[in-house]
Amino acid sequence: MDDVRIYNYALSSKQIMNIMAGGEVTDTAVAPVSAARGGPVLSMNFDEGYGTTARDASSQGNSGTLTNMASPATATSGWSNSGKYGKALAFDGTNDYVTKNTYSQSLDITTLSISTWINPSVSPSSGNYGYIFTRGDPTHTSNSDKQYELSMSSSNAIRFRSN
Repeated sequence: MDDVRIYNYALSSKQIMNIMAGGEVTDTAVAPVSAARGGPVLSMNFDEGYGTTARDASSQGNSGTLTNMASPATATSGWSNSGKYGKALAFDGTNDYVTKNTYSQSLDITTLSISTWINPSVSPSSGNYGYIFTRGDPTHTSNSDKQYELSMSSSNAIRFRSN
């Protein structure tokens, strides 16, 4: 996985194309840059290449902690030099994840855009979904408590769900 970004508004198709080309959201004619609608509220490039912290490059301070990642990295878990842009993280499909342990109001949003690069080498077991990104109340564990999620099915179909 590489270059995870969350914006607190819906991106235009022109902005999405710019991100896919490795750029930033700069189309101010479509979405004026302001404190409320500017850069992402979370931007993890996964370019650190070491350690247990995935740094948030946005101005919101939403850095995360790598959990259950292999150290030193293996082909299926931990830091990788094979990102879409620079480095990336490899998740083993079993128990690897990045977590933000403290509540962040900047991620408590109802209108959003999520972008990320994924290169799945492991699919979830039949009938299950593997989470790519979830945001929910940390005091609850059921799926119904998730505010939003991006996941992948055992057939590699991508699903976005919100409540």
